Amino acid sequence: MTNFQNKVINLFKKGYTHSQICKQLNCPKSSVSSVKSRFIDELGEVSKEYYNTSLGTYFDVIDSERKAYFLGFFLADGSVSSTGRFSINILSTDRNILDELALELNLSTKVIIRERAARKAQAQLRWTNQQMFNTFKEVYNILPDKTHHPLSQNLLNKIPDEYKASFIRGFFDGDGCLEADKGVFTFRFVGTDFNFLEQISTYLCNRLPDTSYYFSKKEGKTCFWYVFTLNFHRIDKPTKVYTLYNLLYQNATIWLDRKRQKFISYLKYRGKL
Repeated sequence: MTNFQNKVINLFKKGYTHSQICKQLNCPKSSVSSVKSRFIDELGEVSKEYYNTSLGTYFDVIDSERKAYFLGFFLADGSVSSTGRFSINILSTDRNILDELALELNLSTKVIIRERAARKAQAQLRWTNQQMFNTFKEVYNILPDKTHHPLSQNLLNKIPDEYKASFIRGFFDGDGCLEADKGVFTFRFVGTDFNFLEQISTYLCNRLPDTSYYFSKKEGKTCFWYVFTLNFHRIDKPTKVYTLYNLLYQNATIWLDRKRQKFISYLKYRGKL
């Protein structure tokens, strides 16, 4: 949070009016309005996210399946600004994930649906917390413009063993690709951090018999990105896919349903479910 934002909030707390704050700080009304819309509710109370210590420490220790999942999902589809403002934008048809996250974090902010001309509608969730920003920066090296900044080395090792699969499932739901059509099954991760993609691909391959991975490097407009694909080989592939399914979804309480259903469709076609 910036020094200016703190000043505006403190003046509101002291009872200053909108106009008085503009005069006191010698700033335009639009600047004060921006801070007010983000941090001050309709009753003039500072939003609880600003003070919420439990929110700020939520990701300090990954000690539950849901924490692991949401951290992985944020890595894929989230962003954070230098002022500690977090944002996740996904397809509106997948908004249940954001609804679950808002409940988990006990946010006062709601999921917003944004219609876009000639493009699919998006669901958006935003919140602000400086303490959480510090955790993301210091523990996981998740920074503003994370596309161009590598994550913490050995990030997967920071996740307890019993929650690694949930963490990977969260990342897969955000930046994974699953093609399943009758007998065809392809499982991929996409991202810009080569080392991280290698970590999670290696983790899965070590738990699947006779399975490896290969990758390709792509050049985008502003950066290079990578596609990591699991190679199940041909011998008893359905059994390996079934093992992967159980690894990712056993005892799970949250997932992106459209991707899970592709697993189920393939496994039913192959007689594994």
